[in-house]
Amino acid sequence: MCHQRVVKMRGNCGVTVEVVMTDEGKKRKANEIAENADDSVEEAEAPAQQVEVVDLTAESDDDDGVAPSEDAAELARRKADWEAKAAVKRERLGQLEQQAAADLVKSAMQTVGAKGVQKLLEQHLAREEAAKKARAAEEVKGKARRAEEAKSIAAAATKAADEAAKEVTEAARMVTNEGVAGTPAGDGGHPNAMGIGENERKANG
Repeated sequence: MCHQRVVKMRGNCGVTVEVVMTDEGKKRKANEIAENADDSVEEAEAPAQQVEVVDLTAESDDDDGVAPSEDAAELARRKADWEAKAAVKRERLGQLEQQAAADLVKSAMQTVGAKGVQKLLEQHLAREEAAKKARAAEEVKGKARRAEEAKSIAAAATKAADEAAKEVTEAARMVTNEGVAGTPAGDGGHPNAMGIGENERKANG
């Protein structure tokens, strides 16, 4: 007696194949039929998928590579995400550069050793001291220059005052000479000298 079994096989794309099994020998045949059915369904769906991809690509090309379903808000969000990622990368790069510089300094210190570091420190302090002395010398020169300028200004002021005093003296002398030149001649050169002498003679006579 041959046992019959009904085998239902469901493919990946939702196709169900029903096979009546009469013996074990036909089981392999059923498997082959199911695989062929799956292949046929996949081949049938492949052109549709390809057409769909092409259509989406065409729509994207019409809108500068942006699908029509993407609005301005979505573009703004993506742009913000890109900028945030770029900022993170720049910050990370800066940290790496600082770390590299620190590592370089550390390596240099290890290379020159403690004595080398001490020598570099002494050289740095010597340069600082030399710069301080140079600034002090410049300040002294500046003070001397300002003092010399003040002295010159004072001398010029004194000379101007002397000249002004001479002018005043000369003016006073000229006024005095003009007053003497305008006095009438007489006894003693005084305007009333003649009248006084006359009166004295009358009293004696």
